[in-house]
Amino acid sequence: MADALRAVAVARVLGPPGSSARNEWSGLVGDLNAASVEYLSPVRGFGLGPASHADQEMAEGFRYVAHITKLALDVFLEDQPRFIRLVSPTLKLIGDNPVRLTC
Repeated sequence: MADALRAVAVARVLGPPGSSARNEWSGLVGDLNAASVEYLSPVRGFGLGPASHADQEMAEGFRYVAHITKLALDVFLEDQPRFIRLVSPTLKLIGDNPVRLTC
């Protein structure tokens, strides 16, 4: 019974199986997974330190990917443009005190 209720709730939010909304959501989830594999990897320096710090480092990396995803959803998926705060004391875009690059 719980599985049926869960399926109905998911279908109400994402649409029926095979719908464009569900397909787009699946694509986004796949892209986020690909980003975590590509960017949060030992090749890029993640998880190379002591084991006690590796979990924290990966969690911070996932948090950064989530912040960038939130920014993209706020900016690009609205019907009407609006001003939003790109950064705040708890939401960093590039990191603490990013260096201003000039050409």
